Amino acid sequence: MSDEDAALKAAVAYQLRTRRARLNWSQDELAHRTGLGRRTVQRLEKGEVAMTLRHARAVSAAFGVHWLEFLRDVDADT
Repeated sequence: MSDEDAALKAAVAYQLRTRRARLNWSQDELAHRTGLGRRTVQRLEKGEVAMTLRHARAVSAAFGVHWLEFLRDVDADT
């Protein structure tokens, strides 16, 4: 894995944890609202897997933002 890939995964993880904490949601709640599995949410938040476009659309819809806005915020953290 390249340094750039690792940085992107870390930025996604940070955005997920931060936004979820602001809403006071558990990982189970985020999984329920996104339709993703709880394990997928855990792995995304730990930076263990890369976020796909499907993941980005699901989490941004749950957070009430456009997926491009979510990814723009991720990009700002890298």
